[in-house]
Amino acid sequence: LHSSLHLYILSSTMTNDNNNNDNNNDIPNNNNNLDTIRQRYEAAGQGHVLKYYDTIPTDDEKEKFRNQLANSIPVVDHLKEYLEKAQSSSKIVATTSSSSDGCTIKPFTGPVVSLDDTTTAEEKDNWRKVGLEAIRKGHIAALVLAGGQGTRLGFDGPKGCYNIGLPSKKTLFQLLTERLERLQVLAAGGGGNDDDAGDGGSKQQQLSLYVMTSPLNHDETVSFFEQHNTFNCKSVQVYFFPQGMLPCLDSSNDKDGGNNTNKVLLEGPGKIAMAPDGNGGIYTALEKSGMLQQMEEQGVKYIHAFSIDNALCRPADPVFMGYCISQKADCGNKVVWKSEAHEKVGVLAQDNDGKPCIVEYSDLSKEMAEATTTTDDDGKLVFG
Repeated sequence: LHSSLHLYILSSTMTNDNNNNDNNNDIPNNNNNLDTIRQRYEAAGQGHVLKYYDTIPTDDEKEKFRNQLANSIPVVDHLKEYLEKAQSSSKIVATTSSSSDGCTIKPFTGPVVSLDDTTTAEEKDNWRKVGLEAIRKGHIAALVLAGGQGTRLGFDGPKGCYNIGLPSKKTLFQLLTERLERLQVLAAGGGGNDDDAGDGGSKQQQLSLYVMTSPLNHDETVSFFEQHNTFNCKSVQVYFFPQGMLPCLDSSNDKDGGNNTNKVLLEGPGKIAMAPDGNGGIYTALEKSGMLQQMEEQGVKYIHAFSIDNALCRPADPVFMGYCISQKADCGNKVVWKSEAHEKVGVLAQDNDGKPCIVEYSDLSKEMAEATTTTDDDGKLVFG
């Protein structure tokens, strides 16, 4: 796969959002007073959640429900804003000119480097050295998004615990952890001697692996690592933290013609239906769990984030990380070029504001999917 790998640099000018994010510091989400909660939910058009409050049998259950409602106020208060923003983003139309709603998909124009014949062995070796040096100093951490269940694989448990069918019978978590262990050896120069350490001869730092779970599989994931003694990978320090949960919403209309769209769903008279907040919850989860502060205290400067689904992933890939560090990049993306124009995979592009975005293959027109940089057969796909 190395011959078709491409590295993209997403600069701060491309990724920064000019909109100010409300940190909700003014919201008393620890106030479980019923009148306050009712007022806030009715103002957000979600007053129906208290319809069955009086039928909750015990005071303890009522208090637990009020606490859940109070903790969800920061989301509910801004639910309309969040939904409008998400729905607006989903309306990007695949066209080479502005559509009626002003949304446009354009080819990515940021820095791109290909790990094929256009990149010399010397360049890759230099990037690898930079990456390994950063790993040895403890400046790089790996972060795996592992909140998913193995349901679609026919497996009842966290996806990372799945045996993908190798002769070794290793699970995704074991493959990942052992690769990091091996990378630690490479970063130490094969022996890990103190004389080879940076930062004034200090000992090599442990390579940290941060595992983002979901509240649905957190305990099971932690237990899996404990039961297998972290696969005897003693030089890898593993930290676990769960992603957040968001209220589930109804997207249908009722039989009487009323509009239930975007209404918070109840799991029962005294419980909001909740679901994990997706990969995008990584930022909030890192902060709320204290992991972000921990990274700063440990001197971590760079994070390689990836999904547990990718069995071929090279976690904390020193070539990729070294390239990004050398370019002083705020963000980078490593991808495999499409095998053919209509392969059913998403592509990296830009929206009409010049910001990078991932576009689903179904949103690309036939003309855009087949467009190349030149008119001859050797041209590269514009949306590859």
